[in-house]
Amino acid sequence: MGSVKVKIQEIQDLKVFSGKEEKEFKVQSVIVKTGGDYPQELSIDFLQDKIGMLNNLKIGDVVEMSYNLKGRKWKNPNGEVRYFTTLACWKIDKAEQEVSVSDQSPGRETEEDLPF
Repeated sequence: MGSVKVKIQEIQDLKVFSGKEEKEFKVQSVIVKTGGDYPQELSIDFLQDKIGMLNNLKIGDVVEMSYNLKGRKWKNPNGEVRYFTTLACWKIDKAEQEVSVSDQSPGRETEEDLPF
């Protein structure tokens, strides 16, 4: 549904919930930070079989995450209704970091005025 380039800030512990008929539901969340003029910190969830994608990630990695936007309605015992939104990751690609001229050629001087 969408994708975003982010930097990994925190990888949270795996959570396991018991469901109906003894089925387990597994989720692991990752806290990430977007770039740009207005960076945002987001929690992105990895569900069930997608949790294994976290094995090769570490804090500080810059990745492109593809996600599905999920929402659900919940009514508490008092009759109050709440809505929850989840970003569920389904694909991760290592992002190429931008390389500056000084990184490419550390001893090279750059000129402000070009001859053309």
